[in-house]
Amino acid sequence: MGILRLSKRERDILTEIANIGTGKATLALEKLSGCNVKHQIPKVSLRNGLKFKDVLACEVDLRGGINGKAVLSFPSEDVSRLVKLIAWNCRVEPELAGFKEISNVFVGNFLSAISSFLEIKLSHTVPRTLGQREVAKIIGKQGIAFDAPVTINEQQIRGHFMLVLDEKNSDLLFKHIQKKF
Repeated sequence: MGILRLSKRERDILTEIANIGTGKATLALEKLSGCNVKHQIPKVSLRNGLKFKDVLACEVDLRGGINGKAVLSFPSEDVSRLVKLIAWNCRVEPELAGFKEISNVFVGNFLSAISSFLEIKLSHTVPRTLGQREVAKIIGKQGIAFDAPVTINEQQIRGHFMLVLDEKNSDLLFKHIQKKF
């Protein structure tokens, strides 16, 4: 990535975008499931790879004003609880399909917040579940990480969203942030 560290202003803007996206995702999940879903203000950082070692992750390709990848991951121990809590009322089975649907809600709302907030046209592919080899490849990549835990019916679920952009697209993202603010 072109940016080696985030300024306080950039971090604040990205935190606000992530908060909006996570808030919209939790509202959507609440409506779908009938569960009580709350989110915490996401923590933003630059990080190499995913935060958790044993994860289930989904990835989407980003296209438009910025190209790259977005990865949503949850610790494996939290995925079963997440799907059971949310998908119970949605009647989504099996667990992997439920995870992909929930990932689509989170990723779609998060990227929509980036698109709206920074006035960038973005589209994304349908989430793909990543195998362990694919997850291992991400571990070595630097990205903008958003730790965004949610609470569903009083149970905390740890989530991690990461934008993986090459230098050109990282620079584009930060130019949009500077132009807008």
